[in-house]
Amino acid sequence: MKLLPILFFVPSLLLAQECRLVDKTTSKNVATIERRTEVIRFILTHPTDGTKLCQVRFDLKINGEWHRARHETDWENHKTIEQACGRAVQQAERNVLDSVAKREVYTETLLVCNDDLDHIRRQVPLGAVAQLSSFKSHPDYPNDFVHNGATCRWFIETEYKRNQIYNAQGVICNLKNNQWVVVDRF
Repeated sequence: MKLLPILFFVPSLLLAQECRLVDKTTSKNVATIERRTEVIRFILTHPTDGTKLCQVRFDLKINGEWHRARHETDWENHKTIEQACGRAVQQAERNVLDSVAKREVYTETLLVCNDDLDHIRRQVPLGAVAQLSSFKSHPDYPNDFVHNGATCRWFIETEYKRNQIYNAQGVICNLKNNQWVVVDRF
């Protein structure tokens, strides 16, 4: 009876090792547009290919100061003038905000784990290239070594074959910029 909980616990430990870190970085402008003057728009035709353009010009008040906004966008035939010029207005506002407003940058790091057995069936093929964080360091051989002038290290991965869980091992070598290639797997 004591063996049964251990049998359930060991596979869950192996499955829990299928995790990766995911970084998410977002930024946003801190300022808001207080006021906008009337939009002046021009509909132009490109002289060489006949493409229509919507060009907009207006002023924006941001943080108590006025700024000139300009932008032009291609006018696709299936869009109305309001759609084409509306897109130009939005881009002109975005351009001004990007140039004068302060930006807040948010970084979030998530640990994403997958205990799906189908996920474990995936094997890292020879020649695969990934960041070092994508590989699990081999517990018995954790140190780097040099092979043919390249910095290499052992890795280990969990496999699922015929309802059994196995650990496979391999060797990865550093290409550059934290990019590692699988050079051997057994």
